[in-house]
Amino acid sequence: VGCVSGLTSSGYRVGELVDGTVKSTTITYTDDEYGKVRILAASQIKFPYGTIIRVTGPRINGEIMGIVLDTGIAMRKAWQEGNILIDILFPSEKSQEIFDFGRQKDVKFEVLRYGF
Repeated sequence: VGCVSGLTSSGYRVGELVDGTVKSTTITYTDDEYGKVRILAASQIKFPYGTIIRVTGPRINGEIMGIVLDTGIAMRKAWQEGNILIDILFPSEKSQEIFDFGRQKDVKFEVLRYGF
């Protein structure tokens, strides 16, 4: 379900509770060094909070710059199985943008800065 509280696991607020439903308030974070970047979820074992990652791929227009501010069981399980799973925050799980973007396997990522 993801961010059902409106807070990432690092405590960064991405939504507000409105009439019993969490409504997205942001999908980005403003980093002092990299500026406005997307919020990512990844395994804390490999990518601690604050890690900046550049993601590119054949179905990505340009690049996605993101910061790890969240994690989840899927990310931890993937890492335990020898895979890397990075999840990009979208405004809604029912957003057309998610269906257009889809799950992508042939992406490259570059860690620009490790977090704390």
